[in-house]
Amino acid sequence: MAAVRELLLETFMNLSLEEQQDFRWFLQFTLFQRNLLHISWEQPWQAGDVSQLAELMVEMCGQQSLEVTMELFMDMGRTDLVQRLSGTSSGPKAAGSSAEASAVNTTEGEEHSVDEHRPALTQKVEAMVSVIELLLETLKDLSVGMFMDVLLSQPYLHRRLLIGPVIPLHTSDIKHTVLSMVLIFGQQSVEMTTKVLKQMRRTDLVKRLSDSSLEANKTHSADERRSALIHRVATMAAVKQLLLETHKVLHDWEYKIFRRFLQLIVSRMHLPNIFGMLIDRADRADTVDLMVQTYGQLSVELTREAFMVMNRTDLVQRLSEFSSGSKGTKRNISLKNSMK
Repeated sequence: MAAVRELLLETFMNLSLEEQQDFRWFLQFTLFQRNLLHISWEQPWQAGDVSQLAELMVEMCGQQSLEVTMELFMDMGRTDLVQRLSGTSSGPKAAGSSAEASAVNTTEGEEHSVDEHRPALTQKVEAMVSVIELLLETLKDLSVGMFMDVLLSQPYLHRRLLIGPVIPLHTSDIKHTVLSMVLIFGQQSVEMTTKVLKQMRRTDLVKRLSDSSLEANKTHSADERRSALIHRVATMAAVKQLLLETHKVLHDWEYKIFRRFLQLIVSRMHLPNIFGMLIDRADRADTVDLMVQTYGQLSVELTREAFMVMNRTDLVQRLSEFSSGSKGTKRNISLKNSMK
């Protein structure tokens, strides 16, 4: 793996600071799609430290580090770096890697095709994209450091961070700050931003945000890499919102039963048990956060299976649209009969 690490290190030196941070977000989405544990944001991100990025890839992806890196470079539009990595491999592995990397466009095409058959999820994603674009436009000239200081002082966010580092706390870029907020607060990000701006006494930006919110914000970024990144974060945020909406339908007593069944399903699948990591005051949003961090989009199937055991066919149906099109969910989690 030392040779792979050195090759990645050399390649990552061709990324700008912004591209390095974008790369981490694209990796996060790939882990989400593949139902793998998300990147921990606990350690500060040292801007420009490509050795840290190379270590991260080797740690998260092991022998597949080169293949996954090429996929992410394709997502970022850095085909020059894809070619560089392809050229340094040899034999069948190189051919396979090139094929896998070039197949990303096909996979993306399939995703768009699937989205056409999942109108409810597509609407949620588009709504999240609009929120992200609105916040980026409003906050583009704002001091990130001051904004983050006020944001992190919010009691609700502080409590949420107790369950784990759900966002990068050491960002100096407004784009990544906005992506982090939307991943936590979803569509409530506009409300949270308004609260922070009021505390900063930026009434001009509060008015700008309010005026823009009244209009249908359909202006999407012309930057292909930025647009792709926004769409991926919006997708993760939309899935979290979908899960949270269904969790909130349950009464408190039902939710206790739901968590018990979910724990059994997770145990029988030999997946990491998140319930020991939740603090005593953890609410449903905390639970969804930790589920998505740990299980990726498999969280939807796990939730759906628990609802099936509870005979909540209404909630099963609500999640069926997503489940029928989700990728990477290959495990058999039909446990209803065994739990009766």
